[in-house]
Amino acid sequence: MDKENYLLELCRCLVLNPVRAKLVDAPEHWQYSSYRATAGLTKPPEFLTIDWVLGMFGPNRLAAQNSYQRFVRAGMDEKPPWEDLKGQLMLGDADFVKQHRNLLQNKENIKEISRSQRYVGRPLLEEILQM
Repeated sequence: MDKENYLLELCRCLVLNPVRAKLVDAPEHWQYSSYRATAGLTKPPEFLTIDWVLGMFGPNRLAAQNSYQRFVRAGMDEKPPWEDLKGQLMLGDADFVKQHRNLLQNKENIKEISRSQRYVGRPLLEEILQM
């Protein structure tokens, strides 16, 4: 996963999954999520680490919690990042995939790895025909 571009988006996606599945109307209504604690609506349980996520929104905890809430709300109408997965495996732009496809080199014959994952670096047929 391309950390710079997608990690926060994945954090948002996880807390929005119950909303997108129409189980609740808003992320704060799903009791099994980390959203309420990260947003400052409840005290985080001891096992939950929220400092890294909040740190991405600023050094002031209250302001970061408010920014996090706005960030999550802004994603309610966006498509989930899973739709951008390359080869069911990589989440990032074309340069990211190109940089990391060597991890799958020489794996073409391992049948336990799905075909789309083994060939994640290959161009699509449409891309070849456009050349």
